[in-house]
Amino acid sequence: MTLRDQVIEEVQRIPEMHLAEVFDLLHFFRVGLESSRIHSTDTPMSFAGAWEDMDNAVFAEFQEEIATRRRQAFSRRRGEVADFN
Repeated sequence: MTLRDQVIEEVQRIPEMHLAEVFDLLHFFRVGLESSRIHSTDTPMSFAGAWEDMDNAVFAEFQEEIATRRRQAFSRRRGEVADFN
């Protein structure tokens, strides 16, 4: 079984209610990789600036969305709202 097959198998086991969070993670990781290839440097931290070209308003909205999803995800796990700010 290839690593891609293993990843797909793991994703298929994720409950439906958590798929949006996994999608966000995978999507932004892939977009970041594509961006880092375009702006590639030979430093180990080249991925760290993958979103540097993102508009500030869009990035702020992205951060808020991630914080909201984390609060929702962890509140279902623990029965309480977690604060990631």
